[in-house]
Parts: sequence; structure tokens; C-alpha cells
Amino acid sequence: VKRFTMGNVQREKVLKYVSSLQALFT
Repeated sequence: VKRFTMGNVQREKVLKYVSSLQALFT
């Protein structure tokens, strides 16, 4: 369960990072 949660958090951070990059380039 902990592994799954950590993976989810990392994925969320990556998605937020990508979306912020898109906002900068748009």
C-alpha cells in the first residue's frame, strides 16, 4: 500500500510539473 501511495504522489508531482511547463510554453 505504501509503495502504491508513493508512486501515486510521484505521478501527481510529475503531472503538475508537466502542466506547469505547458503553461509556460503556451
